[in-house]
Amino acid sequence: MLELSMTLPIKVQNGGLFISRGVGRHPARRLESWEIIFVEKGRLTIQEEERIFLVDAGESLLLWPNRQHVGVEDFPADLKFYWLHLRLKRRIATLAGLLILACRNKRRLSIRRRWWPCFASS
Repeated sequence: MLELSMTLPIKVQNGGLFISRGVGRHPARRLESWEIIFVEKGRLTIQEEERIFLVDAGESLLLWPNRQHVGVEDFPADLKFYWLHLRLKRRIATLAGLLILACRNKRRLSIRRRWWPCFASS
Protein backbone atom coordinates (compact mmCIF):
# COMPACT_ATOMS: atom_id res chain seq x y z
CA MET A 1 0.00 0.00 0.00
CA LEU A 2 1.24 3.48 -0.90
CA GLU A 3 0.88 6.29 1.60
CA LEU A 4 1.61 9.94 0.93
CA SER A 5 1.74 12.16 3.97
CA MET A 6 0.12 15.51 3.39
CA THR A 7 2.59 16.98 5.89
CA LEU A 8 5.36 16.72 3.32
CA PRO A 9 6.37 20.17 2.12
CA ILE A 10 5.10 19.71 -1.43
CA LYS A 11 3.41 22.09 -3.81
CA VAL A 12 1.30 20.73 -6.62
CA GLN A 13 1.97 22.64 -9.84
CA ASN A 14 -0.72 21.07 -11.98
CA GLY A 15 -2.51 17.82 -12.58
CA GLY A 16 -5.43 16.27 -14.31
CA LEU A 17 -7.14 13.28 -15.81
CA PHE A 18 -5.92 12.09 -19.21
CA ILE A 19 -8.41 10.15 -21.34
CA SER A 20 -6.89 8.73 -24.51
CA ARG A 21 -8.37 9.06 -27.98
CA GLY A 22 -5.95 6.40 -29.19
CA VAL A 23 -3.46 8.83 -30.74
CA GLY A 24 -0.26 10.52 -29.59
CA ARG A 25 2.20 9.64 -26.87
CA HIS A 26 3.71 11.17 -23.75
CA PRO A 27 5.97 14.05 -24.85
CA ALA A 28 9.75 13.83 -24.54
CA ARG A 29 10.87 16.29 -21.89
CA ARG A 30 13.01 16.94 -18.86
CA LEU A 31 11.16 18.85 -16.12
CA GLU A 32 12.24 20.15 -12.73
CA SER A 33 9.16 18.67 -11.06
CA TRP A 34 8.24 15.21 -9.81
CA GLU A 35 5.39 13.52 -11.69
CA ILE A 36 3.03 11.02 -10.11
CA ILE A 37 0.93 8.97 -12.54
CA PHE A 38 -1.92 6.68 -11.48
CA VAL A 39 -3.39 4.52 -14.26
CA GLU A 40 -7.09 3.90 -13.85
CA LYS A 41 -7.64 1.99 -17.10
CA GLY A 42 -5.42 0.49 -19.78
CA ARG A 43 -1.62 0.52 -19.87
CA LEU A 44 0.81 3.43 -20.09
CA THR A 45 4.24 2.71 -21.56
CA ILE A 46 6.75 5.39 -20.64
CA GLN A 47 10.51 5.68 -20.41
CA GLU A 48 12.58 7.53 -17.79
CA GLU A 49 16.20 7.88 -18.91
CA GLU A 50 17.07 4.31 -20.02
CA ARG A 51 14.34 2.48 -18.07
CA ILE A 52 10.99 1.56 -19.64
CA PHE A 53 7.90 1.20 -17.44
CA LEU A 54 4.66 -0.61 -18.25
CA VAL A 55 2.10 0.88 -15.88
CA ASP A 56 -1.18 -1.05 -15.78
CA ALA A 57 -4.59 -0.18 -14.33
CA GLY A 58 -4.36 0.13 -10.56
CA GLU A 59 -0.63 0.91 -10.64
CA SER A 60 1.23 4.16 -10.13
CA LEU A 61 4.58 5.55 -11.17
CA LEU A 62 6.71 8.29 -9.66
CA LEU A 63 8.95 10.00 -12.21
CA TRP A 64 11.97 11.87 -10.89
CA PRO A 65 12.71 15.51 -11.64
CA ASN A 66 15.50 16.46 -14.07
CA ARG A 67 15.36 13.13 -15.87
CA GLN A 68 14.31 12.57 -19.48
CA HIS A 69 10.76 11.20 -19.78
CA VAL A 70 9.34 10.03 -23.08
CA GLY A 71 6.45 7.89 -24.33
CA VAL A 72 7.74 4.87 -26.20
CA GLU A 73 4.53 3.98 -28.00
CA ASP A 74 1.24 5.63 -28.93
CA PHE A 75 -1.44 5.86 -26.25
CA PRO A 76 -3.88 2.91 -26.46
CA ALA A 77 -7.53 3.86 -26.99
CA ASP A 78 -8.58 2.52 -23.57
CA LEU A 79 -5.94 4.43 -21.55
CA LYS A 80 -7.08 6.65 -18.69
CA PHE A 81 -4.71 8.05 -16.04
CA TYR A 82 -4.39 10.78 -13.42
CA TRP A 83 -1.20 12.84 -13.25
CA LEU A 84 0.30 15.39 -10.89
CA HIS A 85 3.41 17.54 -11.19
CA LEU A 86 4.76 18.62 -7.82
CA ARG A 87 7.77 20.30 -6.26
CA LEU A 88 9.23 20.42 -2.80
CA LYS A 89 8.32 23.71 -1.13
CA ARG A 90 11.66 23.93 0.65
CA ARG A 91 14.78 21.87 1.11
CA ILE A 92 14.39 19.48 4.01
CA ALA A 93 16.88 17.35 5.89
CA THR A 94 15.26 14.00 5.14
CA LEU A 95 13.04 12.73 2.39
CA ALA A 96 12.93 9.18 3.72
CA GLY A 97 9.26 8.59 2.95
CA LEU A 98 9.47 10.15 -0.49
CA LEU A 99 12.70 8.35 -1.34
CA ILE A 100 11.24 5.00 -0.34
CA LEU A 101 8.29 5.73 -2.60
CA ALA A 102 10.59 6.76 -5.43
CA CYS A 103 12.98 3.82 -5.09
CA ARG A 104 10.15 1.37 -5.36
CA ASN A 105 8.89 3.53 -8.23
CA LYS A 106 6.18 1.25 -9.61
CA ARG A 107 3.65 0.03 -7.06
CA ARG A 108 0.17 -1.42 -7.19
CA LEU A 109 -2.30 0.88 -5.49
CA SER A 110 -5.77 0.74 -4.11
CA ILE A 111 -6.93 4.33 -4.48
CA ARG A 112 -10.40 5.78 -4.48
CA ARG A 113 -11.24 8.76 -6.69
CA ARG A 114 -11.62 11.01 -3.68
CA TRP A 115 -7.90 10.66 -2.90
CA TRP A 116 -6.81 12.89 -5.79
CA PRO A 117 -8.68 16.06 -4.71
CA CYS A 118 -6.47 16.11 -1.60
CA PHE A 119 -3.68 17.41 -3.82
CA ALA A 120 -5.81 20.07 -5.49
CA SER A 121 -6.22 21.94 -2.21
CA SER A 122 -2.45 22.27 -1.71
